[in-house]
Amino acid sequence: MSIANCAVLECDSKATCKNLCEKHRSRLRRNGTTERIRKPPLTVCSVPGCSNDKKGIVHGLCQTHRYRLKNYGTYDRKPKKWETMVGMKVNNLTMVGIRYENAKVKARCLCDCGNTSYPDMYAFRTGKIKSCGCTKGENIRRSKIMHGHTNSNNYTSPEFRSWYSMLQRCSNQNNKSYRHYGGRGIKVCDDWSDFRLFMRDMGCKPTKKHTLDRINNDGNYELGNCRWATAKEQVNNRRLSVKVLYKGSVYSLKDLSDLVGVPYTTMNKRRKNSQLLFPGYVE
Repeated sequence: MSIANCAVLECDSKATCKNLCEKHRSRLRRNGTTERIRKPPLTVCSVPGCSNDKKGIVHGLCQTHRYRLKNYGTYDRKPKKWETMVGMKVNNLTMVGIRYENAKVKARCLCDCGNTSYPDMYAFRTGKIKSCGCTKGENIRRSKIMHGHTNSNNYTSPEFRSWYSMLQRCSNQNNKSYRHYGGRGIKVCDDWSDFRLFMRDMGCKPTKKHTLDRINNDGNYELGNCRWATAKEQVNNRRLSVKVLYKGSVYSLKDLSDLVGVPYTTMNKRRKNSQLLFPGYVE
């Protein structure tokens, strides 16, 4: 007994069941018809300028642009770190681009003098490179100007140490006294960042016992608010020292005791007990 061919026209395969071959029975069961249903062609990514027509097009976007939209919120690629630095000025250098040199990225910078230089990217970003080299001679000349308060043997004058300590207290967060000065908003005026200008305004110490003192403890280090003071004057001018009013003038309790000749301990005890500091005391 011979087996009939598949009932579908132009199909020479042998029928296995219901006059259909295995291939057409599978199509009929899966698609409801014996005709071949072709998958729609893949669409192109809808982002302008993207010709990605490979697999992975979903909702009109290729895999690359779906990832960017999900993570960056835009179809554009994430800019490289150096691209965000174009136009940045550090010291005398302005970055205008990059250059690859021996597999390393160099910053292409325009100096204030008009020359172009290619410093290392890290050195440019951290400010270690000041210029294209045009200021080197000026820096050497300045370094040879001596103000007489330091030398090559690590000697520093008392005035220089006071000036350096002032800068450290106000700008160095690792300094142990920073919280009492820079942490409170105390600053050093711009002129006094140069030691020579500091000496021009303050002059030398009257004696070795004098130290730098601010007249107003909440004011900055600047001309008009600083003086060379003795240890006693420093103590009396502290924020925690007791101030009293006597005949319209403000005195520290220690200064007032010296002025009127009453022992400090006696006056301080009377003050704590809300008593008259001494006979004849008037504010």
